Amino acid sequence: MAAMKFGTIRGHPVFSLVNVAMTPANPSSLPQGAARVSLARRIGAILYDALVLAGLVLFVLGLVIIPLGMALGQQRWEQVQQEWWIRLLIQCLTLAVLVGFHVVFWVRGGQTVGMRAWRVKVVGDNGGPLTTRTALLRYAAAWLSALPLGLGFLWSLWDAQGLSWHDRWSKTRLVKLEKGSGAGTR
Repeated sequence: MAAMKFGTIRGHPVFSLVNVAMTPANPSSLPQGAARVSLARRIGAILYDALVLAGLVLFVLGLVIIPLGMALGQQRWEQVQQEWWIRLLIQCLTLAVLVGFHVVFWVRGGQTVGMRAWRVKVVGDNGGPLTTRTALLRYAAAWLSALPLGLGFLWSLWDAQGLSWHDRWSKTRLVKLEKGSGAGTR
C-alpha cells in the first residue's frame, strides 16, 4: 500500500511515495543515538571495504592458483589458464569471498571493516541484527542498486528516511553510531 509522505531535506519541503509495508515497524527500536547515514559516509565505507577485499581476494586466489600452477608446471599452466573451468573457478572464488565477507560481518555484528571505521552499522527495520537470509538479500539488492549508475545509492539523497533501494528491498537500514559507542574510531 503506497502513501504520500511529506518531509524536509536541508530545510526544503519534499515528498515521496512510500510503500507502507517497507517502512520500519518500530523506528524507536533502533540503536540509541542512531542517526541517518550520509551518502558520503556510505561511499567511504564501501571504498574502505574495497581495499580490504582486494587484498583478501588476491590472498585467497593465491592459495589456490599458486599450488595449482606449481603442480602443473609452467608449460601446462599456461595452457590451463585459457580453459573455461579455470576462469569459472576464479570467478566462483572471487564471488564467494565478496559475498562471504559481507554476510559474515553483517550477521556477526552489523559492521564490515569499512563500516566500523566510518561508524556505520546495518540493522533490520526493527533495530535488530540481520539474519543470513536478510544479509544475502541485502548484498544482492546492493548490486542492483549500483548497476543503474548508482541510482539506488543516490536515491538515499531524496528518500525521506535516507534509505537506498537495497535498504528498502531488504528491510534494513544503516545507522550512524556516535563516538564512544565501541564501533569505529572516525
